[in-house]
Amino acid sequence: MALVVAALVATPVSAAVVPGVDVPAGPLSAALTALGRQANIDILFSDRVIGDRQCAALRGEVAPGDALARLLAGSGLTYRRTAEGAYIIEQAAVAPTEFEEAIPEILVIGRRVQNSDIRRTQDDIQPYQVYSRHDVQRARSSSIEAFARSRLPANAQIASPRQTGSNTRSEINLRGLGANQTLILVDGRRMPNLPSPPFSFNQPDVNGIPVEMIDRIEVLTATAGGVYGTGATSGAVNIVLQNDFRGAEVSATTGVSSRGDAFEYRLFGRVGFTPDNGRTNVMLAASWAREAILQAGERDYLDRAARRRFANDPETVLGASPFPTGNGINIIGTEPLTLDPEFGGTALGARFTTLPLGLGADVATRNALLVANAGTLTLDQAPGVRGTGASVQGSPEVRSILLNVRHDFGGGVEAAVDLIDTRNRGRRRSASYSSSIYPIPASQPNNPFQQTVFLAIPADPLGVALERTINDTQRLTASLTVPLPGRWRANAEIGRGHARAATLATVTGETDDLFLALYRDVTPAGKPVLRPLGDWDEFTTAIGSYAKARATTSGQSDRFRNLALRLAGPVLQLAGGPAALTLLAENRRETIAESQTLLFFSDEPIVFNLPRVARKVQSLYGEGRLPLTADAGLFSRLELQLALRHDWTRTTLPGAVTFFETDPPPYAKRNSTTMYTAGFRVAPMPGLLLRASTATGALPPATDQIGARQSTGSNSTPDPQRGGRFLGREVTTTFVTGGRSDLRPERARSISAGAIVSLGDGASPRLSVDFTRITKRDEIVPLLGGNEALLLANEAIYPDRITRAPLSDADRVLGFTAGPVTRIDLSSINLGRTRIDAVDVAFDHSFSAPAGDFNAYLRATWEPTFTQQAGPGALAIERVGYVDGPLEWRGNAGLDWSRGRFTVGCNGQFYSRYRVVRSVTTATEAQTIKAQGALHIPAQFYVDLYGTYRLGPNDAASGPELRWGLSNVFDRRPPTVVDPNGPGYSFYGDPRRRRFQLTLDVPLAGR
Repeated sequence: MALVVAALVATPVSAAVVPGVDVPAGPLSAALTALGRQANIDILFSDRVIGDRQCAALRGEVAPGDALARLLAGSGLTYRRTAEGAYIIEQAAVAPTEFEEAIPEILVIGRRVQNSDIRRTQDDIQPYQVYSRHDVQRARSSSIEAFARSRLPANAQIASPRQTGSNTRSEINLRGLGANQTLILVDGRRMPNLPSPPFSFNQPDVNGIPVEMIDRIEVLTATAGGVYGTGATSGAVNIVLQNDFRGAEVSATTGVSSRGDAFEYRLFGRVGFTPDNGRTNVMLAASWAREAILQAGERDYLDRAARRRFANDPETVLGASPFPTGNGINIIGTEPLTLDPEFGGTALGARFTTLPLGLGADVATRNALLVANAGTLTLDQAPGVRGTGASVQGSPEVRSILLNVRHDFGGGVEAAVDLIDTRNRGRRRSASYSSSIYPIPASQPNNPFQQTVFLAIPADPLGVALERTINDTQRLTASLTVPLPGRWRANAEIGRGHARAATLATVTGETDDLFLALYRDVTPAGKPVLRPLGDWDEFTTAIGSYAKARATTSGQSDRFRNLALRLAGPVLQLAGGPAALTLLAENRRETIAESQTLLFFSDEPIVFNLPRVARKVQSLYGEGRLPLTADAGLFSRLELQLALRHDWTRTTLPGAVTFFETDPPPYAKRNSTTMYTAGFRVAPMPGLLLRASTATGALPPATDQIGARQSTGSNSTPDPQRGGRFLGREVTTTFVTGGRSDLRPERARSISAGAIVSLGDGASPRLSVDFTRITKRDEIVPLLGGNEALLLANEAIYPDRITRAPLSDADRVLGFTAGPVTRIDLSSINLGRTRIDAVDVAFDHSFSAPAGDFNAYLRATWEPTFTQQAGPGALAIERVGYVDGPLEWRGNAGLDWSRGRFTVGCNGQFYSRYRVVRSVTTATEAQTIKAQGALHIPAQFYVDLYGTYRLGPNDAASGPELRWGLSNVFDRRPPTVVDPNGPGYSFYGDPRRRRFQLTLDVPLAGR
């Protein structure tokens, strides 16, 4: 070990030809020592690696690299050069046999990755998309989710969790079916799911994993139940980490927008070493990242949305609360305003006016401004957290530790321990505008008008909300791999994990007596008088006495346990090579512990008890790959794939969820599902590969879909069999909603077919086009959309969902045909259907020219169909191109150039236009279109530039690198979206707009 350290600090030497080399034939160890002395270079090796190997003599003028290559020829050894100029002798990687490419990577001898899945490629039988480490690096993304949003076109995610709140967890939504139907794996293994109150699971959070650790990302955009099990109905994402790193490096990244805000900082470091000449390998990595809060006042999204809404649809803006709040006091009446006679009785000729902030107590000045500003509103944001100081999106702070230790016992026996520990913190400041709207009757002294008015006042601290979220994830895996007879191998592993999700939200609301002070002009004892249209400084000081802090805190933990046994090996020799079989037996359990949500609305907190929930899954899986032919004309390289998996799922939850009382004994829900994947690929002619596959999948009922909710009471739904009498008015009626214990798993099936065209050596250029259809049935939906009137009209079809009292003689006299309803059940049912059609296109072309090396690429997804139906006979709803559905087109393309030390590239991302309304027609649809001023949000296109400059010597295999990125080069503004409850911009754009990023990566030891 001392020799290695000494070499790493040695001065690098030139790779020039060394004259007069004279190394005699004999032991290789002696020859290497002699060469190092004669060439004045450091050659590092261990006696265990060299053994008793011999070598031929070497004489003459030769470069060090050529000399080593000649000495090591035929020895099974190779060398690599560190950034400092030292040469390390090590075992050459053994090229995997054909069957080893079709078994889990962790079972392949010589591979130091921990991926427990088969290595999937872009030429696989199923339509996998594979993104390399360099793809991730040139995207300059700060997180895995950010990479998926900009570079993975099949990801139909509309808004990330951080864009709609403080939660900075990750979320990937392939094809738009929902994040709960996209399976996320890390190194082929499941991660602990984040708990989601009150008792369900969210997708695992992978935003804490540093992007610098990614080796590749394998994405399957079709149903994958036969391979990966339940929960992969729309596909799977496998994030493979670079655990085989050797050396040491640190990197620092900083970023800032072109406006000098939205700062980001990221530190990353890792070290990989062997303490015993290669038998044990250790890799330790750590990272920290933080993004500053982007304040609403640093962008004009909300201002532009408010102005557009008022310009396009003033009647709606003035017709109902919440009225627009801006950098002034907006005053809105229900009819044209007229000042009180004591103030001159002037008619304003408009229903609204505004006053600037900061006025004094002079009444004449105030009244003159009320008249002068008649017919105008102040829409620009006010200073403070209620306006310019609010957050545009949640801001993360992330830290992580990753550890991987592997030990080779010899004879093919290997053990490994792998740890992933991430901490993800999110924060956000926002405001509740409902706390700034105050009605003032005409009779009150606060109101200078003869009409009742509403005051929209941007008064901090009322309505200010501060929210913080915590998402912690840990997974520890220990595994043992052993050889078996017949070139078979086995791997047993045990996994433990933990995921914690917590939220702390504080809101400064008003006390109960604020209404009395403003609406009735009754000032409580000990509190100041409120005059919102008087002296502004006095009012803002006084209203603090009416503020009351409220807080909500909640937290849940998911305990994860996993046992797995894998077997793989060849089963028979076929014309195209050995057939490989992989087998798996797995037992996985996740448990959300009992917890509490505390609401601090008064001196005594309100406590909501959240129950314990557990899910246990037992699986048996087998996958075979059969290379039937080699070169056989139209059937060249014909290969079949068949995977079969059976999952037994047991969900345990309370018999009935209650918040304030002790829960009854738990209820266990069992499901059993068999899924398969089958496909083939064939090369009918050189440069053409055809592939097709079909697969099934399943989605068991979620924990919150199993338990029903019951309530008693009445409503205004008429009963057609009782003369239109309302439900619950004659007898007590029980209303049942939510889930049911007899629900079945949702079923999915996908069919994929595609072609891959490549020229030359089959690698470049490459064009692939794949069509995928996903159909789902037995989807869990509320019965008839939860419409009670519709259920009563179709009672004959669903007789078990309505219970009635007996029909009395008095009822018959009145002409009624049935007794009163005592129970109506609108709980969920397996009736929904979905069909998705999509085409994925990928193009890559690498070529060399006198000016340098080039790589052109394109990734695009066309999704023309996403149709959902709540049941037989129900209206089919098309969701593509609507604000709540996937885009029809989504893609990105780029060009990279490299020469010597330099690499420069550009990438453009495209998002097609979409309707501003929802896919289901609502009563406010016309109003939404009118406020927006258009039916469609226009298409978006953003261009990024990036580059790398290597600072080390030209002939160094690695060295310090300076990487830079310029995102949204043309500073394109995301389209304005008029939504009173939204951020004012399209979620597909980055609200930071143009921004710069710079990374310095410094290797501290050879890699």
